[in-house]
Amino acid sequence: MGYQESLRPISHLAEAAGIKKAIEEYKDHPDLPEYCHYYCVAREKGTGALYACVGGQRCRVHIVAGIDIDDCMPYDKGYSDYYEDVDEALVEEAAKQRPDLVEQAYQAVAASFERAADWERSGRRGVRHRDEATFKERAVEVIPSSKSGEERLVALLDENGEMNSRNLSGELGMSITRVRSELRKLIDMGSVVPIGNGRARKYRLAEERPRSLVQSS
Repeated sequence: MGYQESLRPISHLAEAAGIKKAIEEYKDHPDLPEYCHYYCVAREKGTGALYACVGGQRCRVHIVAGIDIDDCMPYDKGYSDYYEDVDEALVEEAAKQRPDLVEQAYQAVAASFERAADWERSGRRGVRHRDEATFKERAVEVIPSSKSGEERLVALLDENGEMNSRNLSGELGMSITRVRSELRKLIDMGSVVPIGNGRARKYRLAEERPRSLVQSS
C-alpha cells in the first residue's frame, strides 16, 4: 500500500511518549500490516499546535494517525515551511512529569491496534476485509502499467475528475513523493490545475492540454 507520513494531534508533549510506546510494543504484531515508526513531535509554525509524526506502511500508519502530511501543504512546499521538530528531550521530560498522559495516549493507540488486529483476523475467517481490493490492485485494472507515470496520472484524473495527492498515490501504487513530482511537471506544462490549498487541495485536468497527453489519455 506504499509509504505514508501522517500526523496525530496531541495536546501535551507527554502524549507523544505514550504513542511511541504503543508503536514500539506492537511493531511485530502478526495481525497488523507491516511497519510503522514514531519520528518526532511536530510543532505547527504560527499556531504552535502539536502533533505526533508517524511514518511507515500506509494502512498501519492510518491506524495511529489520520492527517497525511502531503495533504497539509501545497505541492511546491515542504515540511519545514509549516512545521518544526520538537526536541525529543522535552518529550521525555514531559513524560516524567505527566505519566498519566503517557498511559492515556498509550491505551488509546493500543486499543486502535487491537481493533485493527481483530478486523484482520475476522477477514481471514471469511469476513471480507474492506481493503481486500487494494488501491494498487484496482489501479492495475484501470490504468495499464505500461504507460508512463504522467500518462497514468492523466488517465486517472480524466476518469475521476478532481482528486487529491493521497488518493492519486493510492490508486496508482506510486509513492507520494513521485506523485507530487509528476503533478509539479504536469502543472508546469499546463496540463493539470491545482484547486484549493493545504489539506483541501485537489487536482484536475486543465481545459486544454498538450496534444501528446490528450492522445495518451
